Amino acid sequence: MEEFEKELTELLNKYSIENVVDMPDFLLAGMICRMIEAMGPSIKNTLDWHGCDSVCHPSPNATGEGRGIPRTLDPVVGSSSEGTE
Repeated sequence: MEEFEKELTELLNKYSIENVVDMPDFLLAGMICRMIEAMGPSIKNTLDWHGCDSVCHPSPNATGEGRGIPRTLDPVVGSSSEGTE
C-alpha cells in the first residue's frame, strides 16, 4: 500500500486535485488509502454474512459450484415482460 500511496500522491498532485478539496496531496492520498484499508474487511464481512461471493475474494462459506462468481439478483416481481406483446 505504501507504493500505491506514493503514486496516488503524485497523481493527485499532477492533476491538482488537492485544490478541489483544499487539502495537501499527501494527506489526501493517505486518507484515501486508510479508507480502503478500513472498508475492505467490513465489505468482505458483509458479503459473507449475506452469503454472497466476491470475484476477488470468494466467501469462506461458499462451497461447490459457483464459488467466486457473484450471484445475480432475481427479477423484480411484477416487472415481467410476459403478456406485453
